[in-house]
Amino acid sequence: MKHLGIYFPGAFSSLQGQWRDDFIFELRSCLSLYWIYEKAVLECDAKLESELLSKAPALDTKVDLSQTRKKPLKHSPKFNIQQVFFSFFKTDLYQIPGVSHTTLLCLLTNMGNDIQKFATGKQFASWLRLVPNNKISGGKIISHKTPPGKKPNCSLFKNSF
Repeated sequence: MKHLGIYFPGAFSSLQGQWRDDFIFELRSCLSLYWIYEKAVLECDAKLESELLSKAPALDTKVDLSQTRKKPLKHSPKFNIQQVFFSFFKTDLYQIPGVSHTTLLCLLTNMGNDIQKFATGKQFASWLRLVPNNKISGGKIISHKTPPGKKPNCSLFKNSF
């Protein structure tokens, strides 16, 4: 440990111990299961990519999305999912702070790729039931309750911020 700039006289002796065989067996089996699950997740990502690319509409021109590219997360898909979402939604939703690939995948599966039906962001937030329904009479707010009903995408956006 001296090469790390740390000198602790009992460091090497503290790393040695009496390891029980059952603990070593359990550790090896957990590690092998981790590798199996990691391989299954990669296969799932490959299938997801092929399905998304087969259903994605073709883009007329190639758009450079490098300026809005977010740092990929540890468990994000290994393909360029930002370009796939741009082909579906015709806008770069990755520019919204707090929105990740998981949020956009759930948005795509729950409402489809017709996000252009909302003229403004206010209409989209109202459809998600994120904003209160202000009832105003005579310039005074009578009620400001959020409308009843649940939208599955509402919790996505509440949790992303």
